[in-house]
Amino acid sequence: MHDLEALAITTEGADDIISDLTIKSGYLELWKIDIKENPWRYSQIEFEKWATDKQNRTEIAQNELGMAQHQLSRHLESLHITRENYKNYPNKTLGQLIALYETLVMLAVKKTELFSHY
Repeated sequence: MHDLEALAITTEGADDIISDLTIKSGYLELWKIDIKENPWRYSQIEFEKWATDKQNRTEIAQNELGMAQHQLSRHLESLHITRENYKNYPNKTLGQLIALYETLVMLAVKKTELFSHY
């Protein structure tokens, strides 16, 4: 994706093509698959229904918390870099990625909050 971001910035006409392909590919909505397949990562009720053993639940929550914290850090960095690039090169592709990273940050925060309770 980073190569496509650079191409959208440096090559005239590429931004429209890349932003259209990014939408059509489903890349911007891949996060929805995890919510659908793993609703327990986003809801305390679903988590407690899924992880019925309390000891196992605590272990799972600790692992998930570590992953969520890593994701949050990574997505915040990507969001910051993309926003900075957008200031200098406002285009559709970077705008799409900002919206994506904002969503991913929000989801990582939600998971961090959820799993911090265990």
